[in-house]
Amino acid sequence: MLPLNDSSKLQIEVGNLLGMCLLFGGVNLLTASAALLGGALTGRRIGGIAAGAAVAVLGYVFNALAARARAWSGCTT
Repeated sequence: MLPLNDSSKLQIEVGNLLGMCLLFGGVNLLTASAALLGGALTGRRIGGIAAGAAVAVLGYVFNALAARARAWSGCTT
């Protein structure tokens, strides 16, 4: 992204990009840890898949609610 930042006029700041990468990695670790825990607790593959999927779906729901909350509060950022 950074090499294409100037030529494509994306206006992405380096700190914001690094922070996004760190948060994305954290979400991946959280989902993987939940899947591993679910599989270990149940002893079956479907338990791990269900736990990982549940974390991903909850993340999607919270992201949608946060976008709605910003719209309702009149926040522009």
